Amino acid sequence: MFGITELDELIIQKLERTDVARGARVCRKWHQIISPYLWHDLSCLRRLSDAQKQAFARLVEEDYLCQQRHQALQEQHHPTEHYPQTSTLPTLSPLAKYGPWIQVLPPPGPLLLLFQPTPDPSQLQQAIDLMLHLYKRCINIQIGRLELETRNLQSDEFMKAITECLLPHAHELFLCGSSFLESWRFKYILDRCSDTLEKLIINIAIKYDEEERGKEHSLEGSKPFVGLKRLNLVFANDKSGSKALWPWLWRRCTEVEEITIIGVNDIVQSLVEGMHTYMPKLNRIHIRAGLLNDTMTAALLSTCQRGWKEIDLDMTGTKKEALVKHCPTLEKLTMDASVRFSSGDIVQVLSSSPNLHTLCYTEGIYWGTKIPCIDASSFVDRDSSTDTLKPWKCEASLRILKILILGIPRSDLQGRHVPETHLGQGRAIQGQVYDRLARLTNMETLWLGPQSKKVTQFDCVEMSLESGLWKLAGLTALQELSVQGMAARIGVKEVEWMAGNWPRLRAIYGLKQEGGDGAAVEWLLRHCPEIKLELRFPLSQVRWPAKTGPSGKGEE
Repeated sequence: MFGITELDELIIQKLERTDVARGARVCRKWHQIISPYLWHDLSCLRRLSDAQKQAFARLVEEDYLCQQRHQALQEQHHPTEHYPQTSTLPTLSPLAKYGPWIQVLPPPGPLLLLFQPTPDPSQLQQAIDLMLHLYKRCINIQIGRLELETRNLQSDEFMKAITECLLPHAHELFLCGSSFLESWRFKYILDRCSDTLEKLIINIAIKYDEEERGKEHSLEGSKPFVGLKRLNLVFANDKSGSKALWPWLWRRCTEVEEITIIGVNDIVQSLVEGMHTYMPKLNRIHIRAGLLNDTMTAALLSTCQRGWKEIDLDMTGTKKEALVKHCPTLEKLTMDASVRFSSGDIVQVLSSSPNLHTLCYTEGIYWGTKIPCIDASSFVDRDSSTDTLKPWKCEASLRILKILILGIPRSDLQGRHVPETHLGQGRAIQGQVYDRLARLTNMETLWLGPQSKKVTQFDCVEMSLESGLWKLAGLTALQELSVQGMAARIGVKEVEWMAGNWPRLRAIYGLKQEGGDGAAVEWLLRHCPEIKLELRFPLSQVRWPAKTGPSGKGEE
């Protein structure tokens, strides 16, 4: 190795673990340099064979017993004075030598099973002692996400070990499990989180002791989570009448900026009051619960004191009034069709949101049921008195638009189209749609159509130059275009025009490999290899063009 710590680390980080292990066996010098890096990430312990797991458990146990003997000698020979550390333990114990290098370990539950492979209650305390000893050796451990299951938290010793050794290092805490968690344990754990905690995920059911039932939880001794920015309520089951625990939690979430709500039917009223009263910095909300009714959703949307910047609605109904009032501050809106927004409602959001940069849908399984649709005539949004397009406040800010525009007559399709009421109506509407899109001059991502490889939308824009695609020449910032699932008519001249007028274009999704699309795909592969293609069929089935030699003839 180079003997330069920074350079050695850069090289070793690029290698597979097996290669690092081989390198450590090259020579004594390499072994001395490389071996510590083998201890950086021990998450692989979960994937080892039973024999290897037992070997690691014995290594920890030997180090633990050695330390116990060392402490016994201190107490025997020097009961009142500090007994100086000898060099025996660090020299003979790999864990003592390399423990400070360990940064990643398996989650506490699987790690406990490493020391207690059989469900024998008599071995539980010994397993916890060994796990606690291992944690104490890992003084530089990094806990990105700490997952605690309620079944393990029923043990007081386990809970104490976790709160002492891991919680102070955790950036993300995930409380989960199918069994109930007593409210005092819930408080005990959260009270011992440090300021490093940035995200809290709750997916548990709370159980109250008889002494705590109906009792108000005191704030005394409880300080706010100053680092907590994201709160996820995946499932919060509380059948008690008082719901007394939750106000205690909300008062500590004064710095939370983003909240995700999935299953909170039991505590909706408490949550609404807590968000309004104790979370002044909230600006992003994600609601993903089909069990919430319109009234609950509207109440949650109405709590933000400063106005939502980001709203994500998935699998839930809502009242448009509760959402559109946030248009002055709204920057990102993500939704699916079950939100039950009409075309006019979507246009109202687009026309009233001066800071909106993203309007999109959550990717679903079938168009028309998981994608918000907007009628073409509504999307055009013309002023009937002046016969001009109405200005939208988001025209300069919108960068990502993913939506299904429908209701366009297509006379070029046989039998599968919306009929025209007069000749040329389809092309006229398409031209108006292009006119509207052309005003979104800072657009970077444009997804039209159902985004499905299994279904096809026929009442869509053609995306051909003859239909008015040339009107989008001003979208010079466009980087990503998707026509997935659309009955588009994109040929060589269209993709050549796109490459010439959209200099930042890096991806086109949804081209077909048959018909005119096939020729367009070949042209792109030959002339614009930097543009990523995702076809409606595997790319391996595309006929690749032959390379052209100096003579102009194809080369093998």
